[in-house]
Amino acid sequence: MNGLGPSEQEHRETERSSIALAIASAQLTAEIARTYRVVFEEVVRPVFANEMRSDIKFKGAYNRLRTRTSQDCLTVIWKESEFVPRDVLDSMGLTKHFTKSPLTKNGLGTLYCRQAGLSDPDEVKAMQTNINRICDSAALFGLIAFSNKNGNRRPLSGTSRLHDVMMKVHIENVRLIESVASERRTPLREAAK
Repeated sequence: MNGLGPSEQEHRETERSSIALAIASAQLTAEIARTYRVVFEEVVRPVFANEMRSDIKFKGAYNRLRTRTSQDCLTVIWKESEFVPRDVLDSMGLTKHFTKSPLTKNGLGTLYCRQAGLSDPDEVKAMQTNINRICDSAALFGLIAFSNKNGNRRPLSGTSRLHDVMMKVHIENVRLIESVASERRTPLREAAK
């Protein structure tokens, strides 16, 4: 007997289960981020291998696109693209954000800042600059295309290459999530009870 009363013992067991779930969540989050980087490298790097060896602009753009913020932005662009049917989003209770006006770098930055809860003007400006660079980098690698319209508010759209990257990343993420929930990971299933 460990000398703990029933409520103290239950509290400890609950705490241990919560810790196990938190660790599992952290591992899954890290694995999802790694999956994005790996798939991105598999799909994009071979196409631009020569440019990346000789052009510092390509190297910088490539590294910028491997970040979590880039993944988030590219996911929004993909969801807004012609490759993701509106009825699929509707069936999931989701909508396209840019139905009344075209998707632009500025619009994407505004949406991202709002969703991230950024309100400090300096943070918003820094994030908008980062998102502009992400979009320019994505265009360099053929992941997005800008319309021929002049000006800062040129509409942009996801390309078939972006669709391929996102499908591979997110299908692999589904496999990861399924493996965590499967019977092979019994400690997680027990911790969730």
